[in-house]
Amino acid sequence: MSMTTRPFWIDPERIQVNWERCLGKGGTASVFEGSWNDLPIAVKCYHSPTLALREISLLQQLRHPCIIQYFGCSQHHSFRGPWNEYTDLLLVLERLPQQKSLSHWIRDSKRLTFSQKKQVCQQICSVMMYLDNMKWNKFWTISFPLPCKENQSPSNFRIFHKDLKLSNIFVYPSSFSSKYLHVKIIDFGLSLLQFPHVSDQDIVSWEEVRSGTTEFMDPWIITSTPTNFTWNDIIQAELWTLGCVIYCLWENLSHPPQTLSFRWTPPSLRKWFLNHIFHPPPRHPCSLTLMIKSLEKTFDEISLWERTFFYLTSPFHFLLALTPYNSYPPSFCLVSNNEPE
Repeated sequence: MSMTTRPFWIDPERIQVNWERCLGKGGTASVFEGSWNDLPIAVKCYHSPTLALREISLLQQLRHPCIIQYFGCSQHHSFRGPWNEYTDLLLVLERLPQQKSLSHWIRDSKRLTFSQKKQVCQQICSVMMYLDNMKWNKFWTISFPLPCKENQSPSNFRIFHKDLKLSNIFVYPSSFSSKYLHVKIIDFGLSLLQFPHVSDQDIVSWEEVRSGTTEFMDPWIITSTPTNFTWNDIIQAELWTLGCVIYCLWENLSHPPQTLSFRWTPPSLRKWFLNHIFHPPPRHPCSLTLMIKSLEKTFDEISLWERTFFYLTSPFHFLLALTPYNSYPPSFCLVSNNEPE
C-alpha cells in the first residue's frame, strides 16, 4: 500500500514548516512549528520510519480530549536533520496554545492549588483508563491484523504508553478560566498494544519491558536481569510510572527523588501511594482501571481539614523546613541507579 492511499494523508503542498523553529527535541524525534491551510500545527519528524509508522498506527485511532490530536501524515523530501537521520515522513499534530510541560509548570509556578492538582490528576487518570479499556473496531484491523475465529468479534484491549513522564504531559490554562488547567499527553512512539487474545501471563520481550525513561521506571524492572517478563509486569510498571507522576505533582517536584518523602501530599493520598504503588515485593496481579478508580475515590474522601491545611500552608514556603513530614529510609527508593549486569 503506497503512502498516498493511507488514511489521514495530507498533501505536502498544503503544509508549511518552519525548520528553524524547534518546539521540542528528543532522542528519537524532533517537533517543529508549522501551518496547514493557515491552521497552526506541530510537525513531528522521526529518525526511524519504524517508530513513525508505529505512532501513526496508534494516534490515528485515539480520540480523547486529553491526548494530542493527530491530523494526519505527509512527506517532505527537501529536509534532512543535522545528522541526515530524519525520515521524510512527517506527523501533523495539533499545536498547543502553550508549549509547556508539567515539569516546567511545576518548576516555574512552584505552587499549584489543590483544585489545579486534582484537575491535572483526574485528566491524566482519564487517559490511562481510556487506554486500558480500548474498543476493537474495523479500523484497528486495518493497521493490526488480528487472528480471530469466524463470526467472533474481539473484546477490549489495552494500550500502554510506556513513556509517561512529566515532560510528556503538557499543561495550559483553559481559554475561559486561567484557574482551570487542561492536560494533553503526547509521545506514543514507544507505546505497546496488548491484543485481545493475549493473556496477562503471556511472555513479553525484555526490550519492550525496559523501554521508556529510566527515571520514571519501576526499580524492580531496572534491577532485574533479563528473564521471562509478562504483560502483568508491564501493567505494574505502568502503574508505578503513573504513581511517580502524581507523586511529583503533589510534592512539587520536577523529577522523582531518590528517597520517598511526603510534605505536601494529603494523608489520605499518602495511604493510597503506600498501599497500591510504592510498596515492596511480592508483586501481585493488578488492574490498572481498578487502581485508578480507587485513586479517584481517594480524592473524594480527602477531608475538609486536609484541604484547609493545604490552602493555609501554600503561600508560606519558609515554613516548609519547620513542618513535620513523613520520610522513609534510603532503601525505599523511587529511583534506582543500579543497572542489571
